[in-house]
Amino acid sequence: AMLTAAPPVELDRGVGGWHVEWLALPMAFHTTAAAIEAMAGSLASLEVRSDVMTAGVDQDTVADLIAGVDPQIEHVLGRFDQ
Repeated sequence: AMLTAAPPVELDRGVGGWHVEWLALPMAFHTTAAAIEAMAGSLASLEVRSDVMTAGVDQDTVADLIAGVDPQIEHVLGRFDQ
């Protein structure tokens, strides 16, 4: 909020405004880096087991759902086709 609410750059700004921006900018980069590091760690430990994911799914039901999706998508896209 400190960075997005900062006033535009001017030649004669007040003495205290830019100090807040220089405090917030490194914090924003550090927070972003920590979030990226946490996501990388969780994605590295992710194990996809498709056999467990599809164990309770009836394949005939999946085929029916996939067959019913195409006409719906075509209908929606057709509304926006100019």
